[in-house]
Amino acid sequence: MILPLLDIYRRYYGSRVALYLLGTLYLTMAAAGYLVELLSGAAGIIPSHRAVGVISQGPSPAYTSALNVIFLAIAAALVVRFVRSGGPEMLAMMDMPEEEMAAHEHHCAPASP
Repeated sequence: MILPLLDIYRRYYGSRVALYLLGTLYLTMAAAGYLVELLSGAAGIIPSHRAVGVISQGPSPAYTSALNVIFLAIAAALVVRFVRSGGPEMLAMMDMPEEEMAAHEHHCAPASP
């Protein structure tokens, strides 16, 4: 289920249709999962012995941990730059009608020499 699509349906068709789709999709997915379980059990393809090893050591840092920290710092720097450079205002203007955007650009444009 893709929640942004449900939000789009809610905007265009109303909350009642969006809730109907949410319920229908959820029930269909649950029924399909249960049906797969029943068919797998009837076919005898579900393993009866599950060998699970006990984890004897805790997590240890590896090179991927260092890369995760580095890229997390880069992502944080990009978010800070986005916020400081007026990114949220730009996103708000994306919902603005074209006529209002043209008027906004006309008033905010730098003066010509």
